[in-house]
Amino acid sequence: MIGGGSSHREGVFAEAAPSTKGIDFTGLTELAASNVRAAIASGDNFHGYIPSESLEFIIGNYRQLAPSKALEAAWLDAYVHASHFKAYGVEKLKAVFDVEFQRAAASAAGQ
Repeated sequence: MIGGGSSHREGVFAEAAPSTKGIDFTGLTELAASNVRAAIASGDNFHGYIPSESLEFIIGNYRQLAPSKALEAAWLDAYVHASHFKAYGVEKLKAVFDVEFQRAAASAAGQ
């Protein structure tokens, strides 16, 4: 790479940055939304940018987040740190786990 820097996404088969298309950022400040977009694009965990909003954000966007591989780390952090699941119900929580499991299984099968 010119300039001597490096990126974990470089290489002959570098992946395109994950898209944030279709993700609903309603309820986040402009700064928080910008930080979350950047984290998703770089493959980083976005939970730390929106710790008090991450559970609701994920519940509302888990289907859009799963294909970008942005769901797993943020979901685990949100799940572990949350104490208020009652509003969402067991079925919704199970659905988030299921969609991430299916994405991971499909990814492993394609390797």
